[in-house]
Amino acid sequence: MPLDPLHAEMMVGVLGLDRIMRGNASFTMQAQEDAVSFPKRARALLLRALAAREAEPPEEPDFDYEEARKLLEADDDAVEARHNALYAELPDDIQDDVEAAATHVIGYLQAQLPRKVIRTTAREEIAPPEPFALDRFARQWRVAVDPMSALRAMAEGSLDMVMVAALEEAYPEIYKLVATPGGLLDDALAAMKMRRGDRWDVDDDVDRQVKILIGADPIDFELANDMAAARPTVPAPQPRAKSRPGSAGAIDELLPGQKQS
Repeated sequence: MPLDPLHAEMMVGVLGLDRIMRGNASFTMQAQEDAVSFPKRARALLLRALAAREAEPPEEPDFDYEEARKLLEADDDAVEARHNALYAELPDDIQDDVEAAATHVIGYLQAQLPRKVIRTTAREEIAPPEPFALDRFARQWRVAVDPMSALRAMAEGSLDMVMVAALEEAYPEIYKLVATPGGLLDDALAAMKMRRGDRWDVDDDVDRQVKILIGADPIDFELANDMAAARPTVPAPQPRAKSRPGSAGAIDELLPGQKQS
């Protein structure tokens, strides 16, 4: 039976986009069970986030920019090989749907891939991007490879707008399931009210995480601080001297070689 877009995205998420691109994704019984339980597991992470329980930071695999770049810039032969490997693993009736969902996510990452080109007289070389751009892409990559990582980050209080944008763009149906009105977030909020009473409310930290998830918080202070740190320091302007009584007024600009009296 063909998959609708939501279930195709969930299947990509449990197979792992990195494994799909390497050609070693496995359609195991565990993967099938994980796809079926995806909404339940996502809801459990939302409940943990709303409860503001102490959570261990998720153990994320180290990000390898060069490996990611090679996978995203694979030549036609490599793309055909990954296509054949995926189709050999999946049942006939879901092959096209899962590949279409994976292709969408790969296209998103290709558009986000930061590149630093160093040109010399002899050739062009690709160097790793600046640290700020690299860190941003690493967060996008982790969500694209595993969409559940965004909710794990929320459960431990580290969700940011870069991750939310990656989830919304790479997995639009999963994002709708989680964050739009009537979705899993609203269901989790209702469940918390039932458990703890109508007077229950989230604390400020959780409220900020919720607003980031639903796009209601326009300020991501962590991202703003990262951007500020990446900018060169500009000296503060010196205060201008006040004009003396009877003078022609403060001199705003001096011509080259002219001195202020």
